[in-house]
Formats: sequence, structure tokens, C-alpha cells
Amino acid sequence: MKPLLAADRLRRIAAHLARAEPLPPLLSAWLGLAILKRLQDADSNLDRLLGVRSKNGGRLSACSTQPARDAALRALAGDEGTAKDRATALQTRIAAHRSGGADDPELAEIERRHGRAPSSVRQLQRVIGGRTEATRLIADDENPPIDMASRTPAAGWRHHLTQGPPQ
Repeated sequence: MKPLLAADRLRRIAAHLARAEPLPPLLSAWLGLAILKRLQDADSNLDRLLGVRSKNGGRLSACSTQPARDAALRALAGDEGTAKDRATALQTRIAAHRSGGADDPELAEIERRHGRAPSSVRQLQRVIGGRTEATRLIADDENPPIDMASRTPAAGWRHHLTQGPPQ
């Protein structure tokens, strides 16, 4: 599981618990399994079992502000015109803000809360179009990303797993 999806699940679990509501079956099973695995293996890491921290590391952690920053930039860009036109206008606005030539409280607030906005038109186009890695990694639980570790091996691999490699 990707850390951003895990963080979203944990936020929803916290909201249910704060309202003293029962957890939906998917969230309950996911959380319960991670806790059981942690209790069975004292050396296991709960952050990794929950998926909040990936074993490979990675730039996008569960605490990343990038998805919120991208959503704020998309809202700031509006929906009039093509993605390239909106990205170009936003890039001009960012450049003016950073040079001190324009007081832009909305952009200043986005950068204060979520970090620096990208300054290239190309990256801003990806942000506006929702084609960034942060956007791709967030999925809802009705349509979760495929977890390759949980898939059943294909028939050809099943034989190798049970019988060993061919001689």
C-alpha cells in the first residue's frame, strides 16, 4: 500500500473513532490485521505494517503536503481555458509573487502551508491536469490500487513456487 493511501485510511479511521462510530469492514480488517501482525512479531514495524512508511522509502510519505498543495494550486488556476493556458497564467503569477512584484495572499498562503509551488509551466500543467505522482497514488477504497503481493501467482509461477525451479 502506498503511504498516501494509508494516511487517508488512518484519517478516516480516526474520524470514525472520534465520532464513536463503528469502522467500515475494509478499514476494520486492514487495521486489525496490521495490529495482529505486530503482536505476532515483536520486531515488526507498525508504520510499515500500516503502510504509512514504505520499505523502499520514497519521496512521497504519508505526511506529504504535496497532494494538498496540488489541490490548492488547481483551485487557484480555475477551470477557464486549456490546462496549458491556466498553467502559463499560474506560472506568471508565481514568478511575480516570488520576485516581489505582486502581493498575492492566496499564493503566499499555499506556499506557507504546503511548501513551494512548482515554477515550470510543464510541471504546473501536470498539477492542473491531476497527472502528478501524488494524485496517482491516492485512490479511494472502492477502487483500491492493485497490491501485487496479494495476487495469486500465474499458473507457470505456481509450479516453480511449489516444486522449485526447473532443472
